[in-house]
Amino acid sequence: MIQSDVSAQIKEIYQKITQLFQHKIDEYGLNFRLVFLTIKIQNNPNASQKELAEQVKITQGAMSGAIKKLIKLKMIEQIPLESDSRYNRLVVTNLGETIINDYKDFVHSQYQQMFDGFTEEELFELHEVFTKLNNNLDNMNKNIDFKSK
Repeated sequence: MIQSDVSAQIKEIYQKITQLFQHKIDEYGLNFRLVFLTIKIQNNPNASQKELAEQVKITQGAMSGAIKKLIKLKMIEQIPLESDSRYNRLVVTNLGETIINDYKDFVHSQYQQMFDGFTEEELFELHEVFTKLNNNLDNMNKNIDFKSK
């Protein structure tokens, strides 16, 4: 069945991309979650730990543990708020900024290499196919949510 063959190809592509990106993250001594969280902090400088936990869909306890790890790794630091010193603002350090920028550059270069040899037309066609696939998956997930309620 062709659907099974296509699904197997998508799974294989996902695994190769994940392996490639994991190798890069391993160089930093981090994991995906910590890199993702550092980027979230960078993009949401005024967010509280509670707000960040809600955004990334983890418990506040898990967020607290991740924050402690990031501070220990010198990726972020806590700076007391001027308006209320009982609360801290999370700030990405220079080391954190360097790692984030390096990782973003790496991801961009990998995406460029991944699509070497593709014409712009082929990329648009591929985009349309994956958009359809994602829409189908969204609909399937909606049906699951609807049936479980």
